[in-house]
Amino acid sequence: KGIINIHPAILPEYRGLDGNLWALYENGILGVTAYQIDQGIDTGPIIKTFKLNNISKSFAEYLSDLKKLKNESYLEAILRFNADKFEDFDPKIYREQNRGVMPKKTIKKVIEVIKINE
Repeated sequence: KGIINIHPAILPEYRGLDGNLWALYENGILGVTAYQIDQGIDTGPIIKTFKLNNISKSFAEYLSDLKKLKNESYLEAILRFNADKFEDFDPKIYREQNRGVMPKKTIKKVIEVIKINE
């Protein structure tokens, strides 16, 4: 049937590398997305988004929380995929949704913002 990926950010808004960092930096919705891989970069049909409900107290905790959510989402994603239950079979994709790799100086700003909010 295809391949499922769990992307560490909400698609299609935060596509590509460092989508999870861009979401945090832009104060976007945080979470992971299960989707079916196609030929694009994070552009396939969305099986389900899983939102991160708790607010992380540190950058390390944020990354740990995302990893835990990602691991917890696999079973439901597989069951939904096998039942052809997609949240969005044809997501609207725009070039600006893929922000690319976050520069190191911006990552430092993200970490500092989290420290201020502790």
